[in-house]
Amino acid sequence: MGAIDEIRHVIVLMLENQSFDRLLGFVTLDDRTQKLDGLTGAESNPLAPPYDLTPVPVQRVTAASAYVTDPGPGHDFEDVNEQLFGHRAPADTSAPTNSGFILNYSRQMGDDKRPLGDRGREIMHGLDPSLVPVITTLARSFVVCDRWFSSVPGPTWPNRFFVHAANANGLLETPEIPGELASAFWKSPYDMRSIFENLMEHGVSWGV
Repeated sequence: MGAIDEIRHVIVLMLENQSFDRLLGFVTLDDRTQKLDGLTGAESNPLAPPYDLTPVPVQRVTAASAYVTDPGPGHDFEDVNEQLFGHRAPADTSAPTNSGFILNYSRQMGDDKRPLGDRGREIMHGLDPSLVPVITTLARSFVVCDRWFSSVPGPTWPNRFFVHAANANGLLETPEIPGELASAFWKSPYDMRSIFENLMEHGVSWGV
């Protein structure tokens, strides 16, 4: 019997709206022969491409106030396009530059209903491992997918569909208001076969 035959349970922990670099970018592993594909501290992002290319370096933060990014980063399809390509509707998507993270975050609306502006730099904050002891311990004790990228450069539901059903049926949006949610369920386009049906077909139990 190989090691695979000894596996009894597989647990998948999938987080949302926090980048790998923000949560685990500065984590080191106890086994020094292994290394997470995280941050060196030398990474940067231009302030406002293509007009202002002033580099803003990643910043390792230790203050508890950094726990919450308020408002959250933009994660609609157009927002992620801007983060990856520096443009909300890029003509060429073959070579992402990862140049628009500060630009996009500066556009997000604060509590005063105005764009964040200079606060856009905050998106370059990475949490010191001491701020996130639980997820740091999990990362050091189990498997970490440090090269697992979103299947859809966009919001929650399409990416959840890819995790559970390996496709999103062409959908790019997440219903966000009651009317959209009701419409989505009562005229549901979500008929993709899921991994849970496959597991049941093979007599394997599962839970969420």
